[in-house]
Amino acid sequence: MDITIGLVDTPRELTIASVQGGEELKKQISDSIASGDGVLELVDGAGKTYLVSVAKVSYVQVGPSAPRQVGFIA
Repeated sequence: MDITIGLVDTPRELTIASVQGGEELKKQISDSIASGDGVLELVDGAGKTYLVSVAKVSYVQVGPSAPRQVGFIA
């Protein structure tokens, strides 16, 4: 799953390619945001851990991973 997180007062987004499944991941994210404060902890496919302050999250987009394309598309 690809996760894109928009942060308050920052024009850039944080994009994470997670190996976790759909509903489990969505529940983890929504529970963290619903709590209002604290830290959202996510792990990507390479085993890196991302810690995001829930107070700074403006939006979260969760969707299936798109296959990476190499080269030119005709």
